[in-house]
Amino acid sequence: MIVLTQFWQSILVSNLTVSVVLPFSCAEAEEVIATFDDPRVHFFQRDPRSTIRTASVVPTLEEICRVYDPDLHGITIMRYIQTPFVSTGTLEEAITTLLLSDADSSYGVEEIHSQVFTRNSYGLQALNNRSLVGSSNTVVYREARSCIASRNRNFAREPLTGASVASFITSPAECFFIGSQRDLDFARMIATDYSDSTKNRL
Repeated sequence: MIVLTQFWQSILVSNLTVSVVLPFSCAEAEEVIATFDDPRVHFFQRDPRSTIRTASVVPTLEEICRVYDPDLHGITIMRYIQTPFVSTGTLEEAITTLLLSDADSSYGVEEIHSQVFTRNSYGLQALNNRSLVGSSNTVVYREARSCIASRNRNFAREPLTGASVASFITSPAECFFIGSQRDLDFARMIATDYSDSTKNRL
């Protein structure tokens, strides 16, 4: 629960947040929402068929946006629940990057410091030649799985990100991804320490 609290607080602190929608296929999720006394938080009953791993998330996003933004003129930020330590500043940067770049979407990326290769007819070829110091053309990034900002109009047609995509750098700490029980236990420890330190400063 404390990890989920950390997840939600980073969203609700932002002045850019208009509505926070939690799509779930189980009624028990309402118990989680009830702990947040904020009129911007809403529960959206999701079709269980949309939770299948191979199902596209776009139809669900369009269905949600048709309720809160019928004309699809707004912007939606999608959080990965597995990365609870993404900051409010990063969420807001996703929006400002999208707007300043006049893009259809934006998402966080993380620089890959090790060398990355692709295979061709001659063997392995480096995608990022680390010998070219200071050249941004040789830097390779990966999607950080932190958050994605997308114009709602994208949901009326695939793909999710639209035609033009902008990006911004996400810190390694915010890229911590919960992919196992061990990761979850570690995240709970971090969240508890953060909560305790915050209380001590008050």
